[in-house]
Amino acid sequence: QYVKRARWMLLRNPANVPSDQAPKLAELLEANQALMTVYVMKASLKELWQPTNPWHWRAAWRNWQAMAMSSAIEPLIRFARKLA
Repeated sequence: QYVKRARWMLLRNPANVPSDQAPKLAELLEANQALMTVYVMKASLKELWQPTNPWHWRAAWRNWQAMAMSSAIEPLIRFARKLA
């Protein structure tokens, strides 16, 4: 229930989380390792859309995909397969 109420906070970029909500977000992510993994993976996936050159993008994509596959989080693995 707590995670459900915090979904809008989780959808924000880490840089856009208001300072009064940052401690709540940190507490939530510390309490749930899988949620923390997905939150970090979401942020790193967004970074792929700002490549410096095509080869950096390709390496970053392969790195992200490998991290997703090794996460042992089934929805994240399915999402990575669909993106591939």
